[in-house]
Amino acid sequence: MDKQLSNPHHIPIITPLRGIAAVSVCFFHFLCGDYPLLPDDNWLEIAASYGERGVEAFFVISGFVIPYSLHLKSYRPGKFFSFFLRRIKRLEPPYIACIGIILFNYAVLGITPAFRGTPFHLDYGELLSHFTYTNNILAYPWLNPVFWTLAIELQFYLFIGVCFPLLKKRKFELRTLFLIAFIPLAFLFKGDYQYLFMWLPLFGLGMLSFLVYLRFLADTHALLLFLALSLTSVHVVGLSQALTGAVTAGIIICFGNRPLGRGFSLLSFLGTISYSLYLLHVPVGVRVIILFQRSTDGMLSRYALILSALLLSISAAYLLWRLVEVPARKWSRKERIQA
Repeated sequence: MDKQLSNPHHIPIITPLRGIAAVSVCFFHFLCGDYPLLPDDNWLEIAASYGERGVEAFFVISGFVIPYSLHLKSYRPGKFFSFFLRRIKRLEPPYIACIGIILFNYAVLGITPAFRGTPFHLDYGELLSHFTYTNNILAYPWLNPVFWTLAIELQFYLFIGVCFPLLKKRKFELRTLFLIAFIPLAFLFKGDYQYLFMWLPLFGLGMLSFLVYLRFLADTHALLLFLALSLTSVHVVGLSQALTGAVTAGIIICFGNRPLGRGFSLLSFLGTISYSLYLLHVPVGVRVIILFQRSTDGMLSRYALILSALLLSISAAYLLWRLVEVPARKWSRKERIQA
């Protein structure tokens, strides 16, 4: 156990899960937007319609990974600002770079002779709200439709930074009550997707996986909590969302720290660049589909366009990961979590 906990990256299944979640969201936005590319009864179109559930998978993964990381660093409330600053240093540079790419995209598109759409107007209030992650609350549109989930993740960092000691209480009754409290909170905020509380049961499934992995809960208590959080998710966010959360948590629990074979290499690569891929697949991949969909004739060319959009998105994500995300990660590590 001690050897496992000495390495915060000793959970091999997490990275492939991130890769699956990111690619699923990519296909959802490629095929299920306002620009129909495939018939509604096409097998890929039907599968892609469920790709949005990658968001719920990411919520569960965060619910596991962040508490696990805090546990490894012997986190205490006095370390909150160091923890939060480290998260900001890690995630903000790629996010800002993505905003810059989107604004550049709009600027170039606006001066293109063939452009016939409404000219892009930069609202500085809207732009500022992106840096405070308050677009949902202030009713500003997001420059990228996936950004709303980053606001939820940020709220989770604030929440877990304050409440993590409750999750680590020695008495299992207190840990159990902490997770049970997510249920009335979720029902109270049902429909308010812009706030973390509605999504807490999904994050809670990740936290439950964390407790099970460290054997901080008996199997019977864990199973009852698993059912309670899953059923709450069904009523608050929907059946497919709850199933995604339950399956993701179940996979984390079942795989634990088991090593993975070479068959997971591609998914592990995609998981490594998943944050950059998540950020860039709309301004890159969706833009490619919009630009070239009218020139496609026949199903084969449409499949080729989808594949091209995915490969270009992955290529752009790799560059963002290499040039921005990796340096940001090194920068964040310089911020030691100290009391």
